[in-house]
Amino acid sequence: MTADFIRILVLCLVSAVAVLYLRRTSPEQAFLCALAAGTVILILALRLFSSAVESFLQLFTPNTLSYFKVALKTLGIAYLTGFVADTCRDFGQTALASVAETGGRCAIFLLCLPLLSSLLQAAVRLTRL
Repeated sequence: MTADFIRILVLCLVSAVAVLYLRRTSPEQAFLCALAAGTVILILALRLFSSAVESFLQLFTPNTLSYFKVALKTLGIAYLTGFVADTCRDFGQTALASVAETGGRCAIFLLCLPLLSSLLQAAVRLTRL
């Protein structure tokens, strides 16, 4: 697990150097290199993370598991949104970065609506007692 994390960090550094070099000679290729490297690094990180999550999921009952799944999806959306927004900012597209962040916030809100609904229903039931 630690070796996989070190590989990811080394790949980040090598990719950053390659992108800096390519940015001087060919900005289009630098963009594609950064996009490809970011995608590969994200896939490697998700693979590393998924094995830990699978063992962690065994601790939950079916009732609490649904809440944990929502939390994991929310975390994934937040990380992907941050990655896309940072990539857009790196290429000088601050407006697109803001749109990506707004879209991520909306996706998280929509994902949490069922939780909010069940929370409000529980609150109403408690006030009727």
